[in-house]
Amino acid sequence: LALSLLPSDTNGQVNDGVVSLCTPEERVEFSCHIKTKIVSLCAAGNTRALTSLSYRYGVPGKIENEFVAKKDNKNRFFATYSPASPGALVIQLWFDRGYVRYLLTQCVGGNCPADAGLAVLREEKVLMNEKCPFYGTGGHPYFAGDLIDFGILGEVNIEENMHSTTELL
Repeated sequence: LALSLLPSDTNGQVNDGVVSLCTPEERVEFSCHIKTKIVSLCAAGNTRALTSLSYRYGVPGKIENEFVAKKDNKNRFFATYSPASPGALVIQLWFDRGYVRYLLTQCVGGNCPADAGLAVLREEKVLMNEKCPFYGTGGHPYFAGDLIDFGILGEVNIEENMHSTTELL
């Protein structure tokens, strides 16, 4: 699904052309520009044993929203995928804070209306729904290929594999 890229720090330094809100100790797992802001998903630890997974939204030097899942806290992310059209798959990763859901999406293959985006929902109301520009933004608007483990795609009982088995997700 994606390339492995080196992280940047929260001051917006650029590594391998990616601007993110990740620290130097973290890997960029997803990052995109939403108008004048950046949304980033950052991981620490190795890919099979994450020690933390962090969502950050804001600008370099000023984080407006942060959610961190670690083994020693109860914060968790959730992930699922579903078919969108013939040959297309939508991957969703989210966390809930009270009644508000923060949802990162990526569409792969087929006729995807957008490659990736950020939606913020309060119950049934959409507070934000923004697409991530793909080219020329210094972003990483797709989930790193080794972040979310859904088991083997295409197994006979695919419903059992639609939810992530990755720790902290």
